[in-house]
Amino acid sequence: MEYSDVYSLNIPYAPPAEMWRDIYNNNQNELAQLFAAPKVEHSIRLKNSSEHPLTTAPALVMKKGRILAQGLMTYAAPGASADLGITEAVDIGVKKSDSELKRTPNAIEWQGIRFARIDLSGKVTLTNYRKEPIEIEITRNVLGTVDSASGDATTEMLNVAEDLSIGVGRDPWHWWSRYRWPWWWYNVNGCGRITWNVTLDPARPLDLEYTWYYFWN
Repeated sequence: MEYSDVYSLNIPYAPPAEMWRDIYNNNQNELAQLFAAPKVEHSIRLKNSSEHPLTTAPALVMKKGRILAQGLMTYAAPGASADLGITEAVDIGVKKSDSELKRTPNAIEWQGIRFARIDLSGKVTLTNYRKEPIEIEITRNVLGTVDSASGDATTEMLNVAEDLSIGVGRDPWHWWSRYRWPWWWYNVNGCGRITWNVTLDPARPLDLEYTWYYFWN
């Protein structure tokens, strides 16, 4: 069966500062490590060129007679493709850094309430320690509005009412659904997503930069 290697990095939202006090210490450490050190995921994309569908089931991946990985195969109709997770790509280095640029008091007013604007910047640095170049998709999610992104990035504002991918990532605690968002949050803010598809050459660090902002009362 025809297949290709797929590398992806998904950087989810971090919980707001107000929520950390409601998280147990062990969960705080787990979440802090997760958001501070995101990992590249290695998958294989299977092309179903047969006349029959590939059904959802546990899958065992073998390489040269040895077990490489275990995962869950998802449904793929004839002619379609499905991704099967292999492992974390430990030979792809990732470093993420975010910083606050400025705060603007009373930046907007909504229904008689004034909100401050917080501007932030971020950078993701990727380093390929493999001997060959790889194609990789990087997704950075932000709480607020995307302002700019370097390179050939695709930016979008998500449909917070219907997009089920919001808040989904490698978060084992699922904080998104547990946080009681302020009643005014979605009236002045949204959720942004930045996506890059890049070729990562060996031993040449690549910097991806972006800025965003949100309003807070």
